[in-house]
Formats: sequence, C-alpha cells, structure tokens
Amino acid sequence: MGRHVILLLTAFFILAFTGTVAAEDSQGSTNNSSGLNSSEIHCLILSWDTSAGQYQIPAENVMKEYPNVKIQIRSVSQANQNLSEIPELIDWAHLIYLNNIQSGALANTILNLNSGGRLHGKTIVAEPLPYFCYPIIRLTNINNTEFVDINGTPLTDQQIQQIYTAISYSPNSLQVLAGFQQRYPRLYSLLQIRKYWTAEMACTENRMQQLLYMLATAFPGLGFQYKEPVPGTLYGIYRDRKLYTNLTEYTQLHLKPGRPTVGIVAWMSTTWEKGDLELYDSLIREFEKQGASVMVLFGQGNPTQGNHILNGIKEYFIDNETNKSRVDGIIHFTWLLGGETSRAAIDELLNRYGILVFEPITSYMDIDTWEISEGGDWSTATTMALKETQGQIVPIIIATQQNIICPNTGLLMSLTKPVDERIAKFIETVKNWINLRYLPNTEKKAALIYYNYPPGKQNIAGADSLNGLESILTILNLLKENGYNVTGIPENVDELINLLMTKGRTIATWAPGELGKLAEDATLYPVERFMEWYSKLPEITRKQMEEGPFGYIECIAKKIIATENRTSSFIDTANTLIDHWYKAMLSTIDEMGSMLTSEKISDAKNLVERTHEILQGLLVNSGSLTELQIIKNQFIALQIPGLCGWGAPPGNMMVVEKNGTKYFVIPGIRLGNIFLGPQPQRGYTDPGMLYHSTIVPPNYQYLAFYAYLQTEFSADAVIHLGRHGTYEWLPGKDVALSGADYPDICIWTMPSIYIYTMDGVGEVLHAKRRGLAVSISHLTQPFALTALNDDLLALKTLTERYMTSTDDSQKIQLLEMIKESARKLNLDTFIDLNASGAEIADKIHDYIIELESTATPLGLHVFGKDWTREQVTSLVTTMAKKISSIALGSNNFTTPAMVIEGMPANLTDIIGKFYDNMGLNEIINYLQNSTGGTLPKQKFKASRTSTDTSMMLKQVRPENVKCYLEP
Repeated sequence: MGRHVILLLTAFFILAFTGTVAAEDSQGSTNNSSGLNSSEIHCLILSWDTSAGQYQIPAENVMKEYPNVKIQIRSVSQANQNLSEIPELIDWAHLIYLNNIQSGALANTILNLNSGGRLHGKTIVAEPLPYFCYPIIRLTNINNTEFVDINGTPLTDQQIQQIYTAISYSPNSLQVLAGFQQRYPRLYSLLQIRKYWTAEMACTENRMQQLLYMLATAFPGLGFQYKEPVPGTLYGIYRDRKLYTNLTEYTQLHLKPGRPTVGIVAWMSTTWEKGDLELYDSLIREFEKQGASVMVLFGQGNPTQGNHILNGIKEYFIDNETNKSRVDGIIHFTWLLGGETSRAAIDELLNRYGILVFEPITSYMDIDTWEISEGGDWSTATTMALKETQGQIVPIIIATQQNIICPNTGLLMSLTKPVDERIAKFIETVKNWINLRYLPNTEKKAALIYYNYPPGKQNIAGADSLNGLESILTILNLLKENGYNVTGIPENVDELINLLMTKGRTIATWAPGELGKLAEDATLYPVERFMEWYSKLPEITRKQMEEGPFGYIECIAKKIIATENRTSSFIDTANTLIDHWYKAMLSTIDEMGSMLTSEKISDAKNLVERTHEILQGLLVNSGSLTELQIIKNQFIALQIPGLCGWGAPPGNMMVVEKNGTKYFVIPGIRLGNIFLGPQPQRGYTDPGMLYHSTIVPPNYQYLAFYAYLQTEFSADAVIHLGRHGTYEWLPGKDVALSGADYPDICIWTMPSIYIYTMDGVGEVLHAKRRGLAVSISHLTQPFALTALNDDLLALKTLTERYMTSTDDSQKIQLLEMIKESARKLNLDTFIDLNASGAEIADKIHDYIIELESTATPLGLHVFGKDWTREQVTSLVTTMAKKISSIALGSNNFTTPAMVIEGMPANLTDIIGKFYDNMGLNEIINYLQNSTGGTLPKQKFKASRTSTDTSMMLKQVRPENVKCYLEP
C-alpha cells in the first residue's frame, strides 16, 4: 500500500512540472489561501455585457476541472438591475474580477463597499477598455500590483489609458504588452491577464486559462495550474458545434455541387464564444432543406474592427484561382459588414463579384413581446439605417431573445431564439432573389403594377413626378430588348390606354355594370382557389379581415391573458399597442363621419371607449374577455364597411358569379411573361379614405390580387411603378413584420422592386422596411423658374412705380390701375383691395415676386429616359437662382450665382463640359476654391446616364440594389 502511495506522489510531481506552469512560478503572488475559511474558493466576475457571456463556458470548464472552485458571474446590466445583491456577492467572494466597469451606479456601489472595508483581504483584478473608471482600475491588488513606473513614480490616469489603448489598437499587441511589462514591472501580473484576451488570443480556451492564471496567482500552493495563452482562431466556418478552418475539409463534407451557396457572417464573440448557436443551426437546416448550401463564417471583431471578417470572406467566400465568388449572397449579423476599418474593402468585393447582402433582424424583445409589438426596438431602428447604407436588403425578422439564468454561475444570459416561420420565409425570399441571376431572361415572369387611384381613365398609371404610361412602354420595350418574353406591346400611349381601360382598371363599388364588362376581358380567379390560400393565413389575420379591428384586438386580448411571463417590457408594449389602437379607432370613425349618422358615430365611439377600459383592465387582471366579446358583436352590428370587417369571404368587391361559381376579377393584361395590372383599391365607397389607414384591413379582392400573383401567375419578381402605392402602408408592425402583417402577406417571398422618385427619401423607407422592396430611383421632372405672363409683368411694373412714386396724384391713378388689374387676375379673392394703397401694392408685389421665384415642372419624367441638355440647363439655372446661400464658415456666405459670375466659364459652358466630359474636374476645383473647400473633396467622373436606365430584372448586381440610389 505504501509503495502505491509513493508511486502516486511521484506521478503527481512529474505532472506538476510537465507541460504546465505551476502556481509557485508566479512572481511574488499575494498568498490569500491562509485567509480561506472553507475548502471552497469563490470567484466573482462582474463584466460588461458582451464579455460576461464570453466567460460563461470558461467558468463552467474551470468549475468542472476544479470542483472546489465556485464562480458567480454578473453582467453590468444585470448587476445594475439588482444592486442590493452586490454587497452579498462581494462578501462571498475571495477573488473578484472587474472587467470593463464604467462609471455609474455599479462602480459607486463597489467603491462604497471598499470604503467600508468590505473588499479588505480579497484579491482584486480590474481591467478597462473601452470604459475607463480609474478608481475601479486602481483597486487591483493581485500579486501586489502597483500603478507605478520602474522608478516607483505613480502613473497618472492618462498614462493608464495610454497603456491599454496602445495594447488594444496596435497590430502587434503582444509585443507592445511585453514591452509595458518590462517598463512597469509592478503591473506585470495585471498585464499578463490582459494577454489572454488580446485580439490575437481571444478565445474560449484562453479565457479559461486566464481564470486559472488569476486563481493560481491569487492562491499559490493550492494546486491551480494554467497554460500560457496561445493564438486563438480568428475566423472559421461553423457547422454542427465545430469550427472548421480548412475550406477543403468543409467543402468535401458539406457543400454540394450545383447548388446556390449562401454565406452567413457573425461575430465570434456573440455566437461561438458564448455558445449561442441555435439560430445558426436552424439557418443551416432550413437552407439545406430548401436546396441551398451554406457557409457560416464566425470571426473576431466588433463594430469598429472588421479585418478578421474581411480575411475570412476573402479566404472562404472568394475563389482567387477562378476569380469568382463562391457565394451568391451574404447574410450578416454584424452591425456593418466589415466594420469601420474594413467596410471599404468589403464593399469593393461585393461590387466586384456581384454579391447580394441580406439584412435579417434579430430583436432584443422576447417572442411574446415582439408578437404584440409594433415591431422595432432601439437596436432594430439603429442598425437598420446603418445597414441600408451598405445596400443590404430584405429586412425580415428571424429571431427574438430569450433570457435565462445560468444555474451554476447565476449569469443572466440573453440567447437568440429562432422564429421558425420567419426563418422559412426569409430563406425562401433570399433564394428567390438569387434565382433571378440564374433563371434565363426568357423564363422570368414579372408583374408590373401601376396605380389607378382614384378609379377612372384620367388617373390610370398615375405616380408622383412620373409619366406612368410612357414609363410602362419604356420598361416593356427595355425588357423585350434584353431577352424577356414580352408580347403584344402597345405601339403608343393611346393604344396602351385603350388596353388598360378594357382589361386593366379598378372598378368602384358604385359601378357594378362596369364590373360585368371588365369581367369579360380580365382574369377571373376562382374564389375556391383563393380560399385555399386564405385558410393558411394566421388566425389573427382572418379575424381582422372578417370582424375588423375588433376581431384583431380580441386576439390581442387573448394573447395578453395567455402570456404567463408578463415582463415589464411586455406590459409597456401592450399598453402602447392598446393606446394606438384606441386612438386610431377614434380618428378613423371621425374620418368616416361623412358616411355615418351622428347616432352611429356616437355609438361607435362609446363602444371603443368601453373596450379601451376593458383592455387596460386585462393588463392588471381585472378586465373581462367575455364583456369585450359582447362589445365586439355590438360594434360589428353597426355595419360600418371595413371598420366592422368585411364579413365572411369573398365579400362583394370585384366579385362576379358565372355558372354558379364565384370569381374575383383580377384586372390586368398578360403580355407574354409580364403581367401588367393595377393595384387594387384600398377603400370602399371613397377610394382615398383608407389610403394610409393603420387599422382597417384591406378588402378581400386586395388580398386576392396578390394571392393570384403568388400562386397562379407565380411571379419571379414584382415591380411597383412610382410613388406610391398602398401595400407598404397596410396595417401591421412598423418594421420586423410578422406573418400576420398585411405588407408581408401581400409580397410574401416574391422579390419586390419599387421604382421611386429620388426625392421620396422618407416615404421610400416604408417600401424598403415594410414592403421588403429594393428601390430604384428615378429622376424628378425638370423644373424652370416661372415665367410671368404679360398681365402679371404689367401689374408688377405698376406696383413698383407706385412704391417709388412721390407724386400723390400719380399714386392715386396708379392705385386704381393696380386694383383693376388685380380684379382681372382674380387676386382680390385673397388680397384685400380695400386696404391702404401702400399695403395693397406691397402685398401684390410680394405675391408676384414669390410667384416669379417658384419653380414650375416641365412635364413629367419618363423612367429610363435621360433629360435633354435643355432640361438640365433649365434645372441648373433654376437651382442657381433659388439657392439663397452656401455657408463658408465664420458667418461667411456666398450664393451659386455669385460663384458662377466669377468663374472663367458661364453656366451654359459648365453644363456643356459636363456633357462632353471635358475639364469638369477643373470646374470642380474652382468651385472648391470659391467655397472655401466646403464641397466634397473627390474627383467626379461625368456621366449623363440616369440611374433609372438600369435593366430591372437583369442578373442582379449590387448597383441595382444599393440604397445609395436614394439620395
């Protein structure tokens, strides 16, 4: 027996000095082991939110290897939510690791505990960056740390910041760190801890060894053994809980030839290092289920640093031998692909290889809160705008957040939970966009949708700033020239109008006879086929269609009652939704007042008021669902079209019956593989009444139109012509739409292209974010300054003569002439001619001057056609005269007219140089000098080809979808 003990001890000592660094090797460790009152060693980690999750797996591994070690972790946000817990945790801990604690409540709590002696005898490690709370940092005492230089001179806060900043941002951080260890030997152990998570070393294994190093240094002689940090994996391809760095191995195992391939990009810190991988497993499964291959790239990085992501994209996504991209599209979960440092390089790759970039949304809300929300949270709003600057498209939510408490560490972790139905829709949409580059043009089917609002010949194909009819002809011919199957294109606008009036116009409810005529030529969509599609819609959607806003709010009420985990966020979100529903109902009742009796208006508002009270009660468990349902039935009995729902499908709008079978009439014309049709009317008796309604659902024929495009016509893409239609304004969430929201239902997975005026910067966001559209800008119509007619010119002269005359008798005569001319021009309808002569002359003169400076449109723009040189000259001249000033700084201003007057060329010459592409940059340089260098400092390549000449359904290139087509 004694022999076995000796052998065992011998083996122990051999292991202790082989392949590991023993605790005794630490330089002058502070020995706290004598102060331990139990066999357990307690470690507390307080860390900023991202890093806290990165320590969960290392902590679990340490506790597994050393069962006597107990580790508790709290993120900064978790700690701030329960500050009363911190003193107890501090008392419990022997070793405290403070990672990136910023000034605030948590820092103050820790410092107060220190002032009271509660940190005495404990080993403290405090590391900064990017936040520097110097009193916290200076608590560090591991291995007798002192913030002094080699001569013992105390370091200033600025010097501490310089040390950590230099380590973090140097391309050779380990070399820099080693140099600081020599210059500041009393900081050796603290800097050694930083060594474990520099950019080159950051990984799960090194963080585990970091914890072991701190334990070994704090408690020498207790047998803790650690390893030196080794370079971590900076990027790799994820699959099945494994990280591949060898592309050949991954290709042989998981990529199938002949399939489209999609790349997915995410930060390693928020996925691999915290074990948050369920979403990526779901994406891989669904893509492969739908016949596509996937490469999931995890890389080290953050919103600023993106070089490792860039290197991963170059190595895995780009085939340098063939000079082709291995991926057809990229789905990314970082704020900006490439971060600030590598964005330009990645943008260049995207453009060079024609790679589409898609924009999935992961919400910070839990699933219950998102379902009743208006869609967005602070993160969605912040990141969406940033991503759009990189041309990212199709913002579909695919995941929400689930908070869990890790049982062994107490860490509140936020895990990403996939929303399966949204993932399936997102992936099918991505596939359909990619399919456009592989499907031959001869086989592509596209729907070109114009507007007929209000119904009638005079409004057919109308759009803001756009000649819709001419644009339709231009697009049809453009598609035909590029190999699309387009037949029967009208020869001219008159032929097109006749065709649209016969087969492609919406019919108002007051013209049933016209509907019968249209049904003879338009497409008939069997109601039975529609019902197959309709029956698959979510219950809340069908209730809203049939019972109106009350059917919708009843479903929300049931959701509130059924939700067990009513977080404060859930209650706040429900309150907001209820309040918005209540206000929207009242405003809609007022809007529809012209078609309602005063008694019906009063009854409707009273029922809404009572419903609002019940809904508020449900949030505090006092409302009655039964009472709400009674009120709902009373409201529906008021029979207000739309606001009380549309009844059982198919309703009575654009529905005909033939031989006992009911059909929806789908206005439109088949021109080969192109369907040309009008967007359905939104309202009922008044087509414009519900144009922007956020509460009244579209009618059944509206849904049937888009259902037909999805299931019968099978459109490969849908093009909406001009600003603006209505599908992107239908009821539902603002962003991060669900499958129950109407814009999502209408467009479904069909690639959506929206031709939009370039000055519609605000409204186009609805088309992009709610309508999931890629916008292609078109020019506005050209403008010119208003030319006064002879009568106005004469009147202007009279007023100027009056204002400068000093002869009273002459002024009396002039005033009579002014009044006579003003009455002739009907100016007396808004200018008081009984006022004093001076006031009359002044007001008329001001009016004429304002009129003279007003820009007048010179006709409507035709999509795909350039302006003439005369139109460009007219617009530039107008702009030069209209812009009042250009700020030069220091309260110094100039005007375009002043700059042009001093130039060596007149405006006509400048425009000529632009068209001829000669000497333009010299003109730009002159303008730079004239405006004090306030113009963008870049070279301009002249081009007079407008962006809207891009072929709509050509193999999709980034330039066709970049949001910089919007100004």
